Amino acid sequence: MKKGRIRSYPLWHEVGSVPDTFAGRYISYREWMESVLYHPKSGFYISGRFPIGKKGDFITAAGSRAFARGLCLYFSNIIGKNRLPQVFCEVGSGDGSLAERFIKEWGQTSPQNCGDFRYYSVEISPRSRRLQQERISHPGFTAVSRPEEVEPFEGILFSNEFFDALPVHVVMRCGGKLYEVLISVTGSRLEEHMGPLRDEEVLVYLERFPDLEIPEGHHVEIPICMLKTYRSMARPVKRGFLITIDYGYRFSELRRAIYREGSMRGYHDHRMVDVRRVPFACDMTCHIHFDVRVKKGIRLGFSGWKLM
Repeated sequence: MKKGRIRSYPLWHEVGSVPDTFAGRYISYREWMESVLYHPKSGFYISGRFPIGKKGDFITAAGSRAFARGLCLYFSNIIGKNRLPQVFCEVGSGDGSLAERFIKEWGQTSPQNCGDFRYYSVEISPRSRRLQQERISHPGFTAVSRPEEVEPFEGILFSNEFFDALPVHVVMRCGGKLYEVLISVTGSRLEEHMGPLRDEEVLVYLERFPDLEIPEGHHVEIPICMLKTYRSMARPVKRGFLITIDYGYRFSELRRAIYREGSMRGYHDHRMVDVRRVPFACDMTCHIHFDVRVKKGIRLGFSGWKLM
């Protein structure tokens, strides 16, 4: 079916690393992000390049001692009030900076109980997990690649800027109809195209969450992978709390002009860049749907949700 071109972008970097399977095809943003971020060899988060820190592309609060100390005190307060075991599970733990600082702070905050403390670190990158094992020697520390590998536990499940980096579909409304935004790579240009919306998971998502009203001309990311990952994350938690820090918005905010072109962003060398121009050289983040996160959390058994 003929697809209308929306926009065209000159690529800043050589695109020789783009998989040959993309050649001559229209692909979804989900397929594009899966390759750019998580390809087994060249994926931004898998290749072994560490994007966080002064020498990387961005800095997060989770890498600071102050953040680790505050989170540690919060953890102590929650498990004390709710009589929970000393178990902390971090998903998307990167190079282990937070884990290392948190474990050190916990040893100083509650030295009498440190022997019973458990820290699960879930990180998909093999190189990052090896680095974690090198820098963290606490007997209660365990690094795994996926949430399914975590033993059932009672305690705290935590993530920081994790869901906003999961692959998404992109849809837009044009002439009152919804279309999927597809992309193609031709030579040194990446082009967006308006194609028919046929993906069954996206259609079910839009039907399940009717409050997501997409304004005319707006691009909106549909976080299908967020729902699937959320479910696998929550499965090991028998009793406890979920604490997650992410960029996002409520559906009521969607009409704001800043979201007209979507919320997809990238950071390279500590500067915000257009992710369509720098494939395989920057991260990709999208605002998550807080309304969906809350509803999905309730279905998974979490209650007492608070957005702060």
